[in-house]
Amino acid sequence: MVFLEKLSLFNMNHFRRLYNRSEDAYSCDKSFFEIYDDESFIVKYIIRKQIRLFRVNSEYVGYIWYEYPSYNGFSNIYSIYLKDEYIHLINSKILSFFNASAFKFDMLANSKASFIMKKLNFDVNSNNILMKIRTRNIKNNFYENRVFFKHFKEGQDEELRCRIQNSVFNEKNRVPLTVDDIYREEEEDYYIKDFGVFICNNNGQVVGYGQIIFNRGFILLLI
Repeated sequence: MVFLEKLSLFNMNHFRRLYNRSEDAYSCDKSFFEIYDDESFIVKYIIRKQIRLFRVNSEYVGYIWYEYPSYNGFSNIYSIYLKDEYIHLINSKILSFFNASAFKFDMLANSKASFIMKKLNFDVNSNNILMKIRTRNIKNNFYENRVFFKHFKEGQDEELRCRIQNSVFNEKNRVPLTVDDIYREEEEDYYIKDFGVFICNNNGQVVGYGQIIFNRGFILLLI
């Protein structure tokens, strides 16, 4: 049976070892110890509340890093990891220990975490395709197709971005983005200031949004 245990100073070294070996545990936008190690004692105490360790008997076998406190009962999972030999022991009942009515987890489809999420009975809400392109010697045909760009301005265009993204990604089970969500994102480490653009058609109407972020050593374009 898998038990959940709060992260504390007494089991911190166990968590560090688990975190260092969880190469396939996809973190959506953060590296825990880059945040934790530079904070004050009080802030560290608060951050530790976001971690629960998975323990079987006396062995620490995994962890879940989630958003705490949750917003309106909704919480993001930043990372999840469990040793392969213990994955069969978990099920959706383990989530009843958290004070959240719904969880969201952004992950790579081919990661080990995908199997864990199936064991926890998570449903796939949407799929994104990771793409890459060689920018050297690429032919720019944006003007031929009558596509133009407008620079996103922090402190001015958050409401417009919120409206556009909710319109583009409108789905039945999707929780709509709020303006406060965008302001919070602008404070995240992965956010790069002045690297957001609106996509406009020939009439100047905004029809999309794109953003470059820096995530775990990679520069990513989100559209």
